Amino acid sequence: MEEKKIENKFLNDSKITLSNRKILIITGVTKVISVKDNELNLEASGSGLIVQGAGLEVTKLDVAAGILEVSGLVDSLRYTSIHAKQNLFKRIFK
Repeated sequence: MEEKKIENKFLNDSKITLSNRKILIITGVTKVISVKDNELNLEASGSGLIVQGAGLEVTKLDVAAGILEVSGLVDSLRYTSIHAKQNLFKRIFK
């Protein structure tokens, strides 16, 4: 899946709702970086977010509102630093 950047300056807050580990709804999504069967990588409100699980499938993506809905078995949600990833790439490709 191609990287998609959401252009909405009013998406400052994010909210995560997880129902029975099977339905995940995230608001405040600003960029979807990658989607795989076992991992989603995205940005929400200025932070990186990695969702890991099994059978993950994007069931709804509302680009204008910044809403992402995922179905499948969610095992973990992990926040990452966006700047740390960029600095690593800068050091590698000097």
